[in-house]
Parts: sequence; C-alpha cells; structure tokens
Amino acid sequence: MTTAPMTTAPTPTASELAARPWLSFSGGERAAVVVALYFVALSAYMDRFIIAILQEPIRKEFSLSDTELGLMSGFAFAVLFSVLGVPVARWADRGNRRIIITGALVAWSGMCALCGVAQNFWQLFLARVGVGVGEAGTLPPSHSLVGDYFPPEGRSTAFAVLTFGNSSGVALGLFGGAYVAAEYGWRMAFVAAGLPGLILAILVFAAIREPRVRFGFPPKPSASSGGFIEDTKVLLRKRTYVHIVTATTIYFFVIGGAVLFIPAHMMRGLGMSIKDVGLYYGLTTASAAAVGALIGGALADKLSKKDLRWTLRFPAIAMVVVFPLLCMFLYIDDYRIALMFFFVAWAILTMGYNPIFSAVQAVAGRTRRATAVAFLFLTGTLLGQGLGPVAAGAISDALAPRVGVQSLRYSLMIILVLLLWSAWHFWCARKTVLAECEDRLG
Repeated sequence: MTTAPMTTAPTPTASELAARPWLSFSGGERAAVVVALYFVALSAYMDRFIIAILQEPIRKEFSLSDTELGLMSGFAFAVLFSVLGVPVARWADRGNRRIIITGALVAWSGMCALCGVAQNFWQLFLARVGVGVGEAGTLPPSHSLVGDYFPPEGRSTAFAVLTFGNSSGVALGLFGGAYVAAEYGWRMAFVAAGLPGLILAILVFAAIREPRVRFGFPPKPSASSGGFIEDTKVLLRKRTYVHIVTATTIYFFVIGGAVLFIPAHMMRGLGMSIKDVGLYYGLTTASAAAVGALIGGALADKLSKKDLRWTLRFPAIAMVVVFPLLCMFLYIDDYRIALMFFFVAWAILTMGYNPIFSAVQAVAGRTRRATAVAFLFLTGTLLGQGLGPVAAGAISDALAPRVGVQSLRYSLMIILVLLLWSAWHFWCARKTVLAECEDRLG
C-alpha cells in the first residue's frame, strides 16, 4: 500500500509578498494588530466625542449659542484634521505607519487634556483644533495597515473591530465624561480622557509591527502611482470611488451633526441629567455597536466573497432602514422607549458602515490605499463632520424662538432626511465596483 506524498503550500516569493503581504501573517499576528488598532480608535473617538456630553455645561459657563457649539465641537476639530490627513496619507503610503500612529496618539491625547484648562471659547476652539491635528495621523495609516494584514475578503471583519473601537470610544467618552463632569467639573473630564492616551501610546508601539520594515519591501512608486494629485485623479476617474466619497460625505454630515447634539437634546428636550444621559445613551451606543460589529462584519465578509457588490449594498440598505428609526428616537419623549429605537438604528448603521472601507481598499489598490482614505476623510470630515454640527446648531438657533428647548429635536430630524440621498449614491456605486476593483483583479 502506498501513501500519497504530503504537499505543503509553497512559500510566497518576495514579489508575491510585496503584492499580497497578508499571505505571510498568522491569525495571531492579525489579531494583535487589530487589538492595538481597536484601542487606538477607542482613544481617538473618546477624545473627539467627549465634548458631546460636555456641551451643556460649557454652553452655560461661556454663554454660547448652538451655532458656536457646532463650530467648537465640529468645525474646530475637522478643519485641520481633514487637511492634514492628505500629507499623512502620503507618508503612510511610503513610511513607517507604526511611528505615525503612536506619535499621533501622543499629540491628540495631550491636546485633549489641554482642553481642560481653556478659559474662554477661543482657547477651547484652538485646543479642539489641536485634537484634530493629532488625530489626522491615525485613520490613513490604520486603514493602510489593515490592507496589508488582511486579504480583501477579510477586511470587513477587521474594519468592524475598528468601528466597534470608535463606538466604544464614543460610549466611554459619554459615560466617563458625564460622571467626571458631574463630580469634578467639565475641565477635569477632558484631562481624565486625555492623559491615559500617553500610556497607551507605549503599549501600541510595542504591539504593532510594520510589514515594510519586517519584510524589507517599502512600496515604490510605480507607473500607475504618482503624487497625491496624480493618484487622486486616478481615483476620481473611477465612478465607484466618486459615489462612495459623495455618499460618505453626506453620511458624515448627518451623523456628525446628530451625534454631537443628541446628548444636548436629551438634557434639554427630555429633562435628563448629565449623568443619566452619559450612562443610558453611552451604554446603548456601545452595546448596539457591539451587535452591529459582530454580525455585520462577518456577514459582509461572507457575502462579499460571493459578490463584492455587497460591500456597497450594505450601507445603501442601512441608510434607508435607519432613517425612520432615528426619527422615532427623536420624536418620542420617553427616553427608555426612544433608546430602544436608537439601539436598533445604531446597530444597523454599524453593520452598514464597515463594508464601505473594504470597497475603498479594493478599488484603490495597494499603492493608493492611504491616499484613498485620506481624500475620503478630507471631504467627509471637512464638509461632513465639520459643517454638519454647524448646520444643526444654526437650524436649532433659527427654530428656538418658535419651539424653545425642542429646537434641537426638529433640527436633527431635518438633517436626517439627507440619509436617503447618501443611500442613493451607495446604491449607484455597486454598479461599477466589480469593473473598477484592483485588488480582486490582481
């Protein structure tokens, strides 16, 4: 009796690793980098969105309008965060992403702590600009690392973990910020949120391994990859990418305006205390994101293996479904019933959000990943998150003489209509994604 000779998978060559670096990583190595990036995302979003729960005490102390709150909480952060994302992305496409991420973590954590010593509107505005400057160094290199560690059909799950880190950070900022602010004041809440990031930076630096250093093949410009302008022109010639950028910008406009003002609406319109809003809204956000990340990432990866178009069908369907759910959340006066609608809506949004970046990675290709993410967030953050809170605040101020403390409720409901426009662009993008995908064709 003869036995068939055992065969082993061939060792990837240097050129294969350069094109598909994920072939060389074990499951444990992928898990380690995802955990590290999860905590990076948690810290970033905690420091970014803690201001949402602190808006009311800040407004009262500095006598601010809702428009000024929108400028301070949204536009101040977005103005340089979005612009600096471009040069950081170019650096991330060529340099050591481990150094970029940990350096950025130190910068935004320190600036968040400095928010706690602001004595007027403009000092707090400038400190928030500093938080945005620091956080400009996290998204492009983080997304680029995921592209190197994971194959195209496995990225939605990885992005789901990062998105859960985002929502965990929002929840921790709301819950922890509310507790510290109620006990020790809003200034101490900023300090408590910022300082731990300095310690986290050391741990993240130890956990992340830069594939380019490990394998010695830093990406080199190819005939199809030039400077930022040239790469952006290539990307903007792809209808899929243009639709994704447009849809995501609209989405950020809506969610950026809503997320920052929802705690203020619950305190003013529903008469809740800052502690109760931090506890119930924060826990609802975190638990919904956990459900959405666990279900959505795995489901999107499974479906995208059969048909990549699901990475864009998911967000299109999600935007349409959550529109009435979020309207009901804002309409209902009983916060317990309202938060049930919000839980379902936020879980669905989390499911639909993660596959967007899988589609971007696949369409952009290896040499333009960070650039594609940077341009996406340039428009999404500057026009979306930057102007969304300002628009929500301005509409609220305009409605206040007629509806009083309920002005934020109606302002946010008006903004939510734009989700349907976002859904249309995602739905259009699915038509061309297969023809314009580079990773799959490679």
